Amino acid sequence: MSKKLVAMTVIVCMVVSLTVCAGSSVPAAAESNARTSATEETETEAAAFQEEDAENEKWDQLAALGKVQTKNGLLFVTITMPAELEGEDVTQESLDEKAGDNFLSAVLNEDGSVTYKMTKKQYKEMLKELVEGLDESLQGLIDESSCSFTDIKRNDDFTEFEVTISGEELNLVDAFSMMTFYMTGGVYGVFTGKTPEAVIVNFYNAKGELVDTADSSKME
Repeated sequence: MSKKLVAMTVIVCMVVSLTVCAGSSVPAAAESNARTSATEETETEAAAFQEEDAENEKWDQLAALGKVQTKNGLLFVTITMPAELEGEDVTQESLDEKAGDNFLSAVLNEDGSVTYKMTKKQYKEMLKELVEGLDESLQGLIDESSCSFTDIKRNDDFTEFEVTISGEELNLVDAFSMMTFYMTGGVYGVFTGKTPEAVIVNFYNAKGELVDTADSSKME
């Protein structure tokens, strides 16, 4: 297996630690590192958040899990990033200097994790960047020479994948990469307030024939 693929998978594994941001409403595998909460100025604003686009639907899902609350004050979201993703050079001073466009404020915790406070707009931008990053990781699997993947399609919530391979069966690297699909679905699910019960990956050969199916809910 190439070092590039190993590194990419490690990065995804690190990102999956962010799935704990949902707090006590998230399954045990996603509880310890992060939490999400919010307040909003008026009930009228809350109704407006339910309109139009898919991003607002995801926000409603967060509300259903108790992560969006109606109280007096400005709407905000707090997320605690694990120390593994922050690095050793982070200081409270450096966080204070960066506060503004991407987040309102940040607190460096004793364990090295960082709790960020963001507006709803900043939070939605974070989700947008998360999707872009996950898609780049999937494209990285296609670009990886040791993988036999030639195409990867996904649904909107990263719970179903259709993967085309060049051969008739999965090679060792392909099989190892299966965890990347599971983690990708898990990361996206928690950030949007809907942790998936299962992530399904269907593998097809070049003729479009189903070769294999993987189901995260059936992992031992």
